[in-house]
Amino acid sequence: MKRHSLAASGLAILSALLYALAMPNEFLAYGSPTVALFALAPFFAALRLVSSIGHSMMIGTLFSITMSITQFFWLLYFQDFSIWTLTGVAFGHAIYFLLFTPIFHALSKQSKDVLRPFLLAAAWCGYEYFRSVGFLGFPWNMAAHPFGGVLPLAQIASLAGMWPLSFLAVLFSALAAEIPFTRSREKLQDFAKGLATATAVTLLFFVTGTVLLRQENQRIDVMERRNLLLVQTNADYWRPGEAIKAIQKGQNLTREGLKSHPDVDLVVWSENSLQYPYTEKSRIYHTKPEGDSFRHFLQDISVPLLTGSPYFLDKEGFNAMNGAMLIRPDGSVGGVYGKSQLVPFAERVPFWDFAPFRTFMEETVGLVSAGWTPGNPAALIRLDENTTMATPICFEDCFSYLTRYQARLGAGLFVNLTNDSWSKTVAGETQHFAAARFRSVETGRSLVRSTNAGVTALILPTGKVTKHLPLYTDGSLFVSVPIAPSGYQTAYMVLGDWFVQLLIVALILYRVTTVRNRGGK
Repeated sequence: MKRHSLAASGLAILSALLYALAMPNEFLAYGSPTVALFALAPFFAALRLVSSIGHSMMIGTLFSITMSITQFFWLLYFQDFSIWTLTGVAFGHAIYFLLFTPIFHALSKQSKDVLRPFLLAAAWCGYEYFRSVGFLGFPWNMAAHPFGGVLPLAQIASLAGMWPLSFLAVLFSALAAEIPFTRSREKLQDFAKGLATATAVTLLFFVTGTVLLRQENQRIDVMERRNLLLVQTNADYWRPGEAIKAIQKGQNLTREGLKSHPDVDLVVWSENSLQYPYTEKSRIYHTKPEGDSFRHFLQDISVPLLTGSPYFLDKEGFNAMNGAMLIRPDGSVGGVYGKSQLVPFAERVPFWDFAPFRTFMEETVGLVSAGWTPGNPAALIRLDENTTMATPICFEDCFSYLTRYQARLGAGLFVNLTNDSWSKTVAGETQHFAAARFRSVETGRSLVRSTNAGVTALILPTGKVTKHLPLYTDGSLFVSVPIAPSGYQTAYMVLGDWFVQLLIVALILYRVTTVRNRGGK
């Protein structure tokens, strides 16, 4: 028993390390689809070695904490709140695994051999679904994410979101976990059936995706386009006195980019490029940067600018949004979007009106306010008569239900403004990018990412990355962006997360039926 316990613990740690290697990391910038196909096998095998639910929960907690530390270590660079952000994520994952590991364990021990891998894959998708929605949602490093660059497979997201790919990846891991326990002819036959089915589904996805990819490329060829100039300043906004210097740097990079590409419809800066709230009457922007004021710059380039800026709803009550703002050459504001999916406990603190909790956050954590006010997710920005943009800010481009909603409202493209430069790592930037990439395929819309330090890029509706800037460099990127016609909808836009919801229902029905049958014997 003790030997099994040690082996299970070792397998859980190994699986967490393999899963971290499968996701975007410092060694493999965009992860490894190959490793993703077997990364969870040791974890599922570990659950077969333990007998009690309590022991399985310990294994799940060990796996989740190891996984959190090895994947999200870059949260330690979040300055004064680093320990709170990393421990918060680790604690959140531990809670999810305390809830879901008993389900994984029950399916591992009680399911029929031929069904076990499929049920475990369905349960894992259910876990991913629940941790990706709501205020506490954190849709980072899902099992599907390493496959975003495998374009034929990625097209399946236009039909059912990324969930079929998560299911398929975990299915192969669950099948691999069966190998050490396949010691009889009957078990070997069950394993062969499962492997043949998974292989057949993979081929089906490839064939279907190849057809969809060809159709989508033909649709892209006839789309209207808008020319955008994306500016990446690589500025350290957390350094005192950097705000005005960063604006000057952005202005210089913009002018340099426009010299090479004068035919631009929109210039895009990153999240919070304007640290001081912008209004037409803001005095600071009439005088700063000194000798080349921001308002003079707008007139000089004579191109609309989309940029991040705080937006006050109520100055006296410090009621402000983390905003994306379209500013016309004459200085007028052409549209504002306020970030609606705020980072929990960093951008928005719940229960702030509860005095004991507020005191703890102020005196122990160091927060002095409840944070940003959530914006309206339906607030789209119109560039011209034929171009309406959704402008998800920072990690909002990881939430499929948000971009699906905005596309259904009429957004013809997504322009994401992000500043992840504080992470100071490759993984911090590329994990975000890998998650965002699927939003293009799901909605059939281009995703433009204009970031402070990466990944600044154009992602086509197929998920193909046509252009990008190197990480942690300054520069500008000219992109010709296909605009989806008004009213165009993918199957995913119409049906939403039907696939994973169907898996959850099927899993519940299976468990109810199994328990009833066991009780009747």
